[in-house]
Amino acid sequence: NAKERLALVDCRAESYKSVAAKLLEPGENWTGIARLENKDYRTVLPVVFRSPGRTWGSRIWQAEVARGTFNQMSDERRAALGGILSGDGLQLLQTDIHTLQSRLNILAVNTPISRSDRLHYYELLTELDVKSGTLELNSEQIIQGIEEIGIQIPEKYRPGLLEAIATSKESANKIYGECYKPQEHPALEAYLKKAKTP
Repeated sequence: NAKERLALVDCRAESYKSVAAKLLEPGENWTGIARLENKDYRTVLPVVFRSPGRTWGSRIWQAEVARGTFNQMSDERRAALGGILSGDGLQLLQTDIHTLQSRLNILAVNTPISRSDRLHYYELLTELDVKSGTLELNSEQIIQGIEEIGIQIPEKYRPGLLEAIATSKESANKIYGECYKPQEHPALEAYLKKAKTP
């Protein structure tokens, strides 16, 4: 999820800057921002901004912590894993991002927009930008945390995980097109290369 979020950073930044500049132009005439269309993205009304909608955090982790499953694990390691797997704050952040995106969908419509409304939409876009940047920063920290902890994926789970990642990449490429920069998974890709070597 973290890598998928980071795969769209450059495109997101360019899109936000372009819309922000247009909102600050004088006049009330507004030519709608090109709407995003995709059969896999199930909305019927215009969509201006779109970001991944993944679930952050692990309910299994939270339940097992509550049961005491990890009590014998060192406090330091349990805290490090909890920082990666709890995800409640990230889930709330993503919900806020999707709400803000929806509130800006009017920008896909050709309609007069007053100066005060333009400034209001600019404020919403600024809030969206800050929250998106925060989620991206947290995504980088999650990835770094996983690499530092050195989580090893058992052999029996790797093929299924590789298949899920390939499916996810294919789906994201359909939805985001040129905006999407496929993520790299060095540990899993090294396993795949090793598995193919006779």
